[in-house]
Amino acid sequence: MIRFARNLFYTAVLVVLSAPLFIVAGVSVNEKKFMIFPPRGFSFRWFTEVFEKTKWSEPLTNSLIIAFSSGVIALTIALPIAYFLWRYRVTYAKALCHRVDALRSAAGYHRAGHAGLLDRASPYRPA
Repeated sequence: MIRFARNLFYTAVLVVLSAPLFIVAGVSVNEKKFMIFPPRGFSFRWFTEVFEKTKWSEPLTNSLIIAFSSGVIALTIALPIAYFLWRYRVTYAKALCHRVDALRSAAGYHRAGHAGLLDRASPYRPA
């Protein structure tokens, strides 16, 4: 019974966290100029406008540069730390893994692993 309640709670959290994505995706194909949900009509007009109009090119470029740069910075910091912890079998590495698990749990990713929604090869996969 506890397992069922826990899985029900995790499913509810997953639905609540992913609902805005579905709403934004639905509104993005709306035919009208105003945000209406559920959408009235179906059109990819807004996607073509982003790539055709010059006023969108600079913000889109800036967003892509920031996203790529933050990914590179995160990898530059995380990969050496992960290698060090793996290579030298640091005694407090398990405590760091538990800290990472706590952070991932707060974001909902750790519990999604229990439901089989994350990559099974993840080093932080729940037992």
